[in-house]
Amino acid sequence: MKRTFHRLISYSLTLVCLLTILAVPGRAANILYSDVPQDAWYMDGVEYVTKNGIMAGTGKGKFSPSQGMTRAMLVQVLYAAAGKPKAPGNPFVDVPKGSWYEESSAWAVENGIVSGYEGKKFGGNDPITRQQFVTILWRYAGSPEAKTGKYFSDRSAMADYALEPVNWARAANIISGGDGNKFAPGSVVIRSHCAAILKNYMLMGPKSLDVNNAYVSSARIDPTKQQTFYLWDRNNMPKTTQYTYNAGNYMDDMSFQPSIITYPVPSGTIVKGAVLVLAGGSFQQRSNGTEGYPVADQLSQRGYVSFVVNYRLYPYSMQDAQMDLARAIRFVRHSAGDYGYNEKNIAVLGFSAGAMAAGGMMLDFGDLEDGSSLDGSYRPDEIDKLSTNVSGNGMIYGFFGNLKTSIKDVERYKEAQIPETFFCYGANDSYAPECKGCIKALEEAGVTVKTVELPGMGHGFGLKGDWLGQFDSWLSRIYIRNALIGDR
Repeated sequence: MKRTFHRLISYSLTLVCLLTILAVPGRAANILYSDVPQDAWYMDGVEYVTKNGIMAGTGKGKFSPSQGMTRAMLVQVLYAAAGKPKAPGNPFVDVPKGSWYEESSAWAVENGIVSGYEGKKFGGNDPITRQQFVTILWRYAGSPEAKTGKYFSDRSAMADYALEPVNWARAANIISGGDGNKFAPGSVVIRSHCAAILKNYMLMGPKSLDVNNAYVSSARIDPTKQQTFYLWDRNNMPKTTQYTYNAGNYMDDMSFQPSIITYPVPSGTIVKGAVLVLAGGSFQQRSNGTEGYPVADQLSQRGYVSFVVNYRLYPYSMQDAQMDLARAIRFVRHSAGDYGYNEKNIAVLGFSAGAMAAGGMMLDFGDLEDGSSLDGSYRPDEIDKLSTNVSGNGMIYGFFGNLKTSIKDVERYKEAQIPETFFCYGANDSYAPECKGCIKALEEAGVTVKTVELPGMGHGFGLKGDWLGQFDSWLSRIYIRNALIGDR
């Protein structure tokens, strides 16, 4: 039965207020810093990190591109990129209470991104070398497996601990060599280099994508290749928000088109089903570097055709993001025959805000409701006739609700017919109580829930912890059951 779309005015106002508070202070368009020339090779990087609140100026309208980076500076930058999650108490004797890097240093050590020194010291003023920087970034990304490629000519000068991280960063086009194909592992990282590398990392994604202006409505699918398809045809995207100007506050410009990126199962691996992955980021960014891309890649290795959903962010409403996911699910169902999975074997895996967007779609949209319910000018197509139902719902440090609280309405869950749900959160996450309250209400509504609580973990752990293997086992059981029911 088609469910009524819940237009919760008070909820929407709460979300808008929260996002306004969280928004990064903007700058006037095309105005950066007096010491960053418009034609500087690193200007795009400086613009990106400034626009997204990852790095800021050094005062008096300057960025200080030649200033060296220290351990304190770097962990603060990564902490900002992670959305500044709640940090544990300061464990270091040389980090002053109330200092600007007190929380970021504690967060970085707790999550295994950097290590402290003997005597409970952090060494915040110590300079960061290029090999140290890349190693820390690799840990931040969840220590992904490095692909062997072209080596730097000064590889012999690198520390053993940096070999795999440097291979990973080069293969992902995060870094490149200098004169003579040298990496200069012992050189101190300066702010301009840091900005450029961070931009490459945050925007890194699948290489050699087959975009070719392809839309899901006319997609030419190649199940052996990684492809990108736009979710909505040009000039036919349903929306509740008129986005006409970006003063630098928003990650995506007005020209942004929601898309889906495919991660096929490797040749010779049995296809189990499909998983759509939605990275988090407080609806202000998509943390694909630590959540979307590496998780989709790992899932594809395990037999799941995976799809990273690049949904709309603020200033668009959560309803717009939910409709992007609904469209993506329909495309995945439409493509089941091309990729070789049962059309029932589709699941969603959301991180933080991505989980909230997925939960909202399940609660607020009927399985056959299309974009015209939000925007009367939208013209439905054949894909819109397919169901948005999924067999499994993964929520990683997220829940049904908004950025502040989870939904605990048992009757609402009963009405929506939520699928089996997998929860994973850190025991030290400030969202943990909200996750537990949501789980309790779901179970009272008769929803089957699998819960994994990771000891000592906070928010934003990405692939860390042993949760992905447990998610795989949980989802495999559901997909096998679907196949058995279908054979009867």
